[in-house]
Amino acid sequence: MADIAAQKAQADLDSALGRILTRNGQIRVEEVAILATQGDENSSDIIRSAGENLGKALTTVITTLNPEAVILGGDILTIVGDLFLASIRETIYRSTLPLATRDLSIQCSQLTKTGGMIGACSLLVDQLLHSNTGEFQGYGLTNSVFL
Repeated sequence: MADIAAQKAQADLDSALGRILTRNGQIRVEEVAILATQGDENSSDIIRSAGENLGKALTTVITTLNPEAVILGGDILTIVGDLFLASIRETIYRSTLPLATRDLSIQCSQLTKTGGMIGACSLLVDQLLHSNTGEFQGYGLTNSVFL
């Protein structure tokens, strides 16, 4: 996202993105997200496009694994969750068979930056508790996808 924002900024140095690039020499993803929440159209387009790209990638995962839930986390979602999440959902629902998305829940994680580690640990504990020998017996996932 930062690279796309820098390209748009280079094309119009008088834009909000252009001013940030001129001042800082670079654009961070967080700055794009903040500008999107303030109504900057270029930044909103970048966030929507990133959501569409993530949605396309998740379409394959959803079609293959048929999870009950997709839980998304990260700094961008804490800043501009609704816009990003809406474009992800729209892409998934448009690109996936209705049977795979009928009961699918797509939501933002309520956890902080440690959410990925907590999810990985709970998968490990789940495997250990449900194995006959108490040993980790593979990498099977519960019926959810955590990103």
